[in-house]
Formats: sequence, structure tokens, C-alpha cells
Amino acid sequence: MSIESLSKDKLDFIEKEIIDILQGEVKEIIDKTRQNMVVVEEKSDGDSATIADIKIGEIFEEKLPKLLSGSVVIQEESFNEEIFKTAFNNRYIWILDPIDGTKAFRDTLNFEWCVGVCLLDNLSPVLSLVYIPEKWLGSPYLLSANMFREKVFNFGKPFNFKVENKGDYKYVSHIHKDFERNEFETKIANMFKNNEIIRAHAGHSTLAQFCEVAVNRNKIFSRRSANIWDIVQSSYLIEKSGGAVYYENGESIFPLKKELLTYENKHLLMPFTIASAKELKDMIINKI
Repeated sequence: MSIESLSKDKLDFIEKEIIDILQGEVKEIIDKTRQNMVVVEEKSDGDSATIADIKIGEIFEEKLPKLLSGSVVIQEESFNEEIFKTAFNNRYIWILDPIDGTKAFRDTLNFEWCVGVCLLDNLSPVLSLVYIPEKWLGSPYLLSANMFREKVFNFGKPFNFKVENKGDYKYVSHIHKDFERNEFETKIANMFKNNEIIRAHAGHSTLAQFCEVAVNRNKIFSRRSANIWDIVQSSYLIEKSGGAVYYENGESIFPLKKELLTYENKHLLMPFTIASAKELKDMIINKI
């Protein structure tokens, strides 16, 4: 199969097509599932998959490779060791989470969940979209960024972020099942008087929380042992909106390094990752 090159027109076209899919077929599936919740899989780690997770995953697994020939899809619902061993031999890789925050999605009063799609070119993001259809951040968002423009778009239109740098920062340690902060999280928490611990396992969406850093520059989030599909989509939005996403040594997460990813029972785990405003990065790294 031939490998396409990505021109601005091509990437803009792909972005528009994905926005149409999200606002059309995906939204229809989401609305129907929220009205009649059907869980098709209870996972061993306490997570679950609904009809929406499965159907949205199937739609994108079919359509994304057609939008860009030679591309492959890594997504939560179908990922396995064979895909892990072969996917990274491709130039173009889609990273997909059909529903991030499924526990929140199952609770019709909880709006903290989203859909995330990201395209990697040689392990660097060139296009990313995060769709938060309900009013978790005050209004629905469909944020997107691509390599050929500086601005982040919202529902396909330029979006001006409200950036507040008044020093009233809030740090959130976003962990999975543990109840205690680790060494790095504790050191960061001691820097900010306003901080809390939240648990993805309890129904928090890492992707939505990280996306909030792109919208609110006064938020700092960290996450350990997150799946690749829980972080990279929002991370590109954060960087394109003027923030930073990095490891505890200060190194940017992009381009992704395969040797830093850990395959573990259908999960693809990333190292401890921090998202913040750029101006906070050096202070945080020097402290930890």
C-alpha cells in the first residue's frame, strides 16, 4: 500500500471529515447509548465497555485508514500484543479512545468523558481532536489542532482561549487505583496550596482532565501509568494552545519514544506525565 504525503489541504480535509463523523454518527450513538445504557464488557481492571465504546471504535477503525492510506489504528477496545508489535512499523498511526471515562459516561449525571482521536506521523502528532459533547467545562467542546496552523479550533472554527495567569494555580494528581501520591506527585503538590487527588478508576477521564489544561492555564495535571490513548490527544492540544506536556526529567513527550511505552495486558502505558503552562515547567522540574 502506498504512503500518502500530508499537505495542508489533505490534513484540513481529514480534520473536517472527522469533525463531521463526531458530530454525526458518533453523536447519534452517544445520544442513544446515554438514553439506554448497555454494558457489553466488564474489564478485569474495574473498567467497562459500553455499546458506544464498541460502535464508535468500529466506525473509526473502518474510516480512518480510508482517510489516509497506509495508516493504522491503535484503540483501546481492540488493542492487543500483536498490534503492539506491528503498529509502530508504520509511519502514520491513529491513536483513538472511543469513550474515555466510561464510568462517567455510564452515569448520566456525570459529564466528564470524551472522545479522542490523534494522528501521529513518525510518532509526532500532526492532527488531534477531543470531543466533549456535554457541559463538563461549562459548554460542549470539539477541540482540534493540526500541524499547519497555530490556533486550536473549536467545532472547526478558530478558538480564543481564556488564559488567566494570576498565580491561583490548582494541581491535580490524577491516579488510577492508588490512594497515596507518589514521590513526584507529593513534591508538586507541596508547591501549590490548592491541590487534590482524583482517581480515574472512580470515574474521572484523564483525557478530559488533561484537555482542561488547554482551556484553563491555571490547572496543572499529572498522571502515572496512563494508557497512550488517555493522554496524547489532549497533549497536542495543550502544546498548540501554549502549554507543555513532559516527563519528570523535563523532556517533552513528543515525539513519542516506543522504548518508553510499556505493554501490559492489552494496555500501552506511558511514564509519569505532567501537563502545565509553559511558564511553570522549569519550576516544577527543578523541584522534583
